Amino acid sequence: MMKLNSRALAYISLIFAAILWGTTYPIIKIGFQEIHLAPMTYLFMRFVFALITLSPVLAIRSIRKEVFHLLFRYEVILLGIMNGAGYTLQFLGQVHVTASFSSIMLNTYVLFTPLFNHFFFKNPVDGRKKAAAAAGFIGAAVIAVGNIITHALSVTLYGTLMVLGSGIVYGLYIVYSEKTMAANFRGKRPHPVSLFYASTVSSLLIIFITGLFMRDLPGLSPFPMIALLPVLYLGILCTNAAFILYLIAIKELGAVSSAIYLLISIVIGVILSVIVLHESLAITMYIGGSLIFVSIYLVQNKNSYSDTSRLNNA
Repeated sequence: MMKLNSRALAYISLIFAAILWGTTYPIIKIGFQEIHLAPMTYLFMRFVFALITLSPVLAIRSIRKEVFHLLFRYEVILLGIMNGAGYTLQFLGQVHVTASFSSIMLNTYVLFTPLFNHFFFKNPVDGRKKAAAAAGFIGAAVIAVGNIITHALSVTLYGTLMVLGSGIVYGLYIVYSEKTMAANFRGKRPHPVSLFYASTVSSLLIIFITGLFMRDLPGLSPFPMIALLPVLYLGILCTNAAFILYLIAIKELGAVSSAIYLLISIVIGVILSVIVLHESLAITMYIGGSLIFVSIYLVQNKNSYSDTSRLNNA
């Protein structure tokens, strides 16, 4: 009975995380279009407020001790660097693409997750996964080329490469986060809140260094007070809440299975982009999106049980 309850909680956590992440695409685009925020300033302030608003958890002695220990673990530092790099590519790219386009291209991480899973857990890449990767890459290419042609003013090759690169990094992050959540630190697995807080410190450091290099940080680029509204939403709900819910889920469900359910964010992102930003969907979106969903089905089939049982037995 406890096993069923824990899995139900994991699925509920995952669905809520996916919904929250789906809202990020139009919110980020509003910050660029309406408030004219620079990408790294926007991202840096998002993570600053994420850490500030999460810091009260340090009042809990067990969480505080674990965070200070995890801060200096190379596994946690690497996890934070991956997350920071993924977000950096996303924000740099989304300036040059539509919100609906970015929601599809970023979610190609589902195609990369099984491939990276092979290197971390030595799972073989069978014919089904190869066919899935081929269908997915063709679908992504159709969407990218179609949007560059039909939305020449709002979608560029640079933006396309950035958001696609972000999807690749997120695929690696998802697999590595499973490995980190299953690791034993001082004889026990890390608490999701502690792990997220500690890794986010590394994420913020990478974002700061990149923003400093690009001369795009608060003080070097404008940050109007009205920008606090999207920043607080993204920091508290789409960063803190979503990532903690996700880490709770991946501990039970595993990387591949979790990645599939997170694709709910595509549906949320596209719908909100059409309603809020009045974005139009080219025919290539439907064609390429269909190919990607076919590839997702091929990747998902027969992966959930082995992925979950391996994590539970780790």
